[in-house]
Amino acid sequence: MVPPTVVRPRQGAASPSLPVPSYPIERVRLGNGLRVLFAPDRTAPVVAVSVHYDVGFRSEPQGRTGFAHLFEHLMFQGSANVGKAEHPKHVQAAGGIFNGSTHPDHTDYYELLPSGALELALFLEADRMRSPKITQQNLENQIAVVQEEIRVNVLNRPYGGFPWISLPPVAFDTFPNAHNGYGDFTELAAASLDDAEDFFDKFYAPGNAVLTVTGDFDPAEALTFVERYFGDIPARAVPAPGSFAEPVRSQERRERITDRARPPRRARRRLPGARSDRRPDRFPRLLPARRRAQRRRRQPARAPARPTRPFGDRCARLARYLRKPLRAA
Repeated sequence: MVPPTVVRPRQGAASPSLPVPSYPIERVRLGNGLRVLFAPDRTAPVVAVSVHYDVGFRSEPQGRTGFAHLFEHLMFQGSANVGKAEHPKHVQAAGGIFNGSTHPDHTDYYELLPSGALELALFLEADRMRSPKITQQNLENQIAVVQEEIRVNVLNRPYGGFPWISLPPVAFDTFPNAHNGYGDFTELAAASLDDAEDFFDKFYAPGNAVLTVTGDFDPAEALTFVERYFGDIPARAVPAPGSFAEPVRSQERRERITDRARPPRRARRRLPGARSDRRPDRFPRLLPARRRAQRRRRQPARAPARPTRPFGDRCARLARYLRKPLRAA
């Protein structure tokens, strides 16, 4: 057996490392303050467009918990040139996908489409950055949607509040870091149209956003589209960054949380009859058994099945048929 060869690096030679992929990134800033990043990658004929706004859970004012998440929903309710719920239809009709999400420090929206739909994605994002449809009807509708989302995804799930709701009050002391980012139901219901318009004017200014385009596209052509659709959005004052500092804690803090989750309950019952007597392990999985028995009694009796010939008889008849001479037409 040949012993393995051990290759040792030479003295003074650079240690081998994994190659780091490098993509060219171009940065542009429009006159209204919008920051633009281009990262072309011709690997696949797709393009991704995203807009990140510098506002999240931690920027919400006191008394308006959950407002950042609520406003994310409002941004899909139409804009000046796009009807209610038409944004998703345009993206999906072009063969793309979309979504939005709210985080502690930012809210993002994105579209992933074939490269030929780049202009469409930029138009949709620019239109709702300029003039989303903030109406009383849309606000009330989305408050109900957000409340139902919290019930389904958080409150009605076993330990669904961990860590987003349960952990921050234990780990932090200040309101920006410790409050419930999903939002208190009472405060969500108290949100007014003036609150929504003020939130948009303050945090959804072009200078408070970053537009990113990556994928199979030409940067020069993309810049033309960006200037065409985003360039005329009026500039607004950008809010100063808030203070998210926490006091130094000298003692450990613990909290025990007991959830209302209970193990699922199931019941089984053996039905009378010859079948269950032959196979005691065949039990129905759900109750009530009485209803099943009544359903069987109501069904008409089936006609007895016609007896079939044994397989050997059928083979013999087929052989006799094949031995017969063919008749002339």
